Amino acid sequence: MNKEEREILIGKHTVCLGEDNILYITIVGDIDEEKIEILFETISKLLEMGKGKVSVLVNISKAKKPSVKTRNHIAQFHTNKKVGQIAIFGLTPVAKVMSAFAVGITKKRNIKFFDTKESALAWLNE
Repeated sequence: MNKEEREILIGKHTVCLGEDNILYITIVGDIDEEKIEILFETISKLLEMGKGKVSVLVNISKAKKPSVKTRNHIAQFHTNKKVGQIAIFGLTPVAKVMSAFAVGITKKRNIKFFDTKESALAWLNE
């Protein structure tokens, strides 16, 4: 699969399936209501393109507080059988709210929060 198939820009947000079978998600600002469906459809499509379980690295350092609709999509995302470990980094005060919500709804042990991308990747590659 070529780079255009693996890396997709949706508004200000980026979703990329790396050759390392890690799905890289970068959220910038708000996820506007028109883009939320496209964003999560793209994530699902790329997860299906991955081999087996796909690890997920989420950069929320520039994210804003998620809307109710966004939180509902996050809840559905965590139930996808293709999702392996999830590492989230970039915990700004707003991101901490988002992360607390994500952990609360999933009660999964495969989600961890990190201060840096490097520490998040190290955990995913263990």
